[in-house]
Amino acid sequence: MNPPWLAAPVLAGLAAVPLAAVLTAVCRRTAVRTGIVDRPGGHKSHAAPTPYLGGLAVAAATLAPALFLVARGPAPAAALLLAVAAAAVGTLGLIDDLAPLSVNTRLVVEAGAAGLVALAGHTVPVTGQHWLDVALTVAWIVLLTNSFNLLDNMDGAAAATAAVTAVLLGVAATGSGREALWWCLGGACVGFLWHNRPPARIFLGDAGSLFVGFLIATGTVVAAPDRSPGTLAVPLLLALIAVVDTALVVVARRRAGRSWRQGGADHTSHRLRLLGLSAAQVAAALATGAALCGGLALLVRAGQLPATAGLGIAALTGTTAVCLLLRVPTPTAPAAQRVR
Repeated sequence: MNPPWLAAPVLAGLAAVPLAAVLTAVCRRTAVRTGIVDRPGGHKSHAAPTPYLGGLAVAAATLAPALFLVARGPAPAAALLLAVAAAAVGTLGLIDDLAPLSVNTRLVVEAGAAGLVALAGHTVPVTGQHWLDVALTVAWIVLLTNSFNLLDNMDGAAAATAAVTAVLLGVAATGSGREALWWCLGGACVGFLWHNRPPARIFLGDAGSLFVGFLIATGTVVAAPDRSPGTLAVPLLLALIAVVDTALVVVARRRAGRSWRQGGADHTSHRLRLLGLSAAQVAAALATGAALCGGLALLVRAGQLPATAGLGIAALTGTTAVCLLLRVPTPTAPAAQRVR
C-alpha cells in the first residue's frame, strides 16, 4: 500500500536531514584529506582552510530519498528529468570548484540544462507563445541558479534560505508527483546546516550552490499558476530574497564602476552584518524573509490573495529593500566573494 500523498514526501524530507548530516561529515573528511579546501588569504576572513564538497552531500541526500519515492509516483519521468538536470548543473559546479571555468562555459551548460527542462514542458506561461515562453523560462532558471550561487557568501545564509524556500516549493508542488524533490532538498539543507552554521566547518561550494539554485529555480517554474499576473507573482515572491541580493550587487557595482562578476563585500548579508547583526542572525533574517515572501506566494497560488496585490508587494518590497541596503556603506576595495 502506497503511503498517503502528503505523508510520503514529508517523511522523505525528514529522512534527508540525518542523511545529509552524515554525508556532510564524510565529505568534510574527504575534502580535508585530498586538499579540496578554501584557503585563507587576501580578503578572506576565515582563519583556517575550510573544506568544500558540502554540495555533494546535499545533492546525494536530496536525490537518494526523492528518487526512491518519485519512482513510484504519478510522474516519474518528469521528476527524473529535473533530478538529472540538477545533477548536471551540480557536476558543473564541482568541476568549477576543482578547476575554475569561464563564465561563458558555465552559462552555456546551465542554459542547456534549463532548456531541457523547459522543452519538456516545464515553462512559465508568460506570453502564451511557446518558444518565447521557453526562452524566458530558460533565462529565469539561469538567473535564479546564479542568484543562489551569489547568495552563498556567508556561513549558513544560502542553506538557511534554501531550506525554507524548498519546503514551501514542496507544498506548492503537492500532487504533482515531483514534490518529494523539494521536500528532500529542504531536509538536506537542514542537515547540512549543522556543519555550515557559523562558524562553518564546510562550505557548499559551487557544486552545492548551483545544484540548490537550479532545483529551486525549476521549483518556482512548477509552482507558477497558469494565470496572469499570478504567473509572475508566485515565482518572484518565492525567489525574492535571492533576486533582491543579485539586484543589489549589480546596481552597487555598476555605481562603483566595477564589473558585476567581481566579488565584493557588498551583498545583503554583508550589509546586514555592518548594521550589527551576527552571521547567525543574518542567516535567520534571510530565512525569515524567504518564509514571509514564500507564504504570500502560496496565498496567491491558492487564490487567497489577489495576484496583482502579490506582484505589487514583490515589486515594492524588492525595490525598497535594494534602495535601503544601498544606503549602508561598504568597503570600497573589492573583497573575496565569501566573507565571514
